[in-house]
Amino acid sequence: MTSFWNAFAKPANTLAPQESDGALHLHRLTNVALLEIKGPDAVKFMQGQFTCDIQEITISHSSLAACCTPKGRMVALFRIAQAKPDCYLLRLPVEVAQSFLAHLNKYKVFYKCTVTLLEDWGVIGLSGDLDSLPSLSSAVPTSADSCQTSDGLLLIRPPGNLSRMECWLDSAQASKLLPDLDNQCAAGAVEDWERLEVLSGLGEVYPQTLDEFIPQMLNLQALGAISFKKGCYTGQEIVARMQYLGTLKKRMFLLSSETITPAPGSAIIDETGARIGSVVRSAQGQTLAVLDKSAADGKVLRLEESPTTALQVLELPYAIEEVSNTKKKL
Repeated sequence: MTSFWNAFAKPANTLAPQESDGALHLHRLTNVALLEIKGPDAVKFMQGQFTCDIQEITISHSSLAACCTPKGRMVALFRIAQAKPDCYLLRLPVEVAQSFLAHLNKYKVFYKCTVTLLEDWGVIGLSGDLDSLPSLSSAVPTSADSCQTSDGLLLIRPPGNLSRMECWLDSAQASKLLPDLDNQCAAGAVEDWERLEVLSGLGEVYPQTLDEFIPQMLNLQALGAISFKKGCYTGQEIVARMQYLGTLKKRMFLLSSETITPAPGSAIIDETGARIGSVVRSAQGQTLAVLDKSAADGKVLRLEESPTTALQVLELPYAIEEVSNTKKKL
């Protein structure tokens, strides 16, 4: 947790959580952090490290993106947005923020830019009927990945069919906005927001799964997080070969896990006890897991840690174009 939450962790209201689907909830996302990359070489540096096309990131358009090893395995998955010219913010799990900061600092030696963990910024999530927010309704972005940017405040619409929005804000903006938002919204738990993320089919990379997945395994090609037209970046050869020459044998599925919330990296097994995949993230009985595609088709799936719990495959909220080429299997 960054120092931002020392001042803003407690809601200013006592509204009870609401049960209706349209009820507004404010989620203090103490589980994420923001990195800042800024300087005249920021775009050039990031273009050589990240899977998305940085040239397409503007003050009105954000993107999911990944950073990979030379072998194409992800060391971080994050959302990136532009705060101002030559200044970009990356939102990612707080558990990997420091390791990713160290990773980026190894590569930026020859670039005129800085990479910093922002201690005076935080992220809140708003879910429910966003049009009923008097203080922000005119600024609510309406399409996936779009954003509204002002000094010290970024409003970002995540992909998916659920009505929700991320607010990235500094301490000054938090002092202005949070009291009113607390009075307009019921308090929502981090776990509730995590469930919305899972239901939206949005994966994540945690310390338990560092260097485990290539981007296509987490369906990033379906979420606009990979550019196959930009120039080279670290891991690009592996990612491109998979898309054009390989056959993707594993990908991320949405599963119902009843009341079980397995940790990232937990094993998924079939009826014989053979491992066929691993958990990406999970919340409140909903789980995203990377599975062998053949094993996910009609077979009994279970958690190794709870073999009596059967997992059911659910439909993701987006279409996936299968990566399957006959020339070569990777």
